[in-house]
Amino acid sequence: MRKLFASFPAWTASVVWILLILWTMDVPSPFMEDFSDVFIVWDKFCHLLLGAVMVFCLCLDWQRRRKWRQMKPGILFILALIGSVITATAEVCQIFTPEEYRRWFDPLDVAWQLIGAFGMAALYSALQLLWCKPNPLKKVK
Repeated sequence: MRKLFASFPAWTASVVWILLILWTMDVPSPFMEDFSDVFIVWDKFCHLLLGAVMVFCLCLDWQRRRKWRQMKPGILFILALIGSVITATAEVCQIFTPEEYRRWFDPLDVAWQLIGAFGMAALYSALQLLWCKPNPLKKVK
């Protein structure tokens, strides 16, 4: 997995995910309007996933740039805050889309994104042990 991600330019995963967020939330199109109508039942889960994947991409890119060293909890918290701000900004920007494609703004959506972001930061602190250097799970002789 490290070799695969090492071949991409810096911050690739985060930039791609941010562009995907902006396209799905803020670019007016009939396709996205139909898409949001179909998945309205999954709205809370989608916002939870949105925040979680944003933080996962930020953490993965951060760790990749630092040669896969283990991240400290403070950095995970800061990246969760940054991911929350990015997704919340995209959510608020929905207000400025044209009237015919405007989706409603719900503060609970931002709350679900926060839960996803900080939940992923907590989960990532355990997941990173699978690939970080030095791996604390391997016994050193």
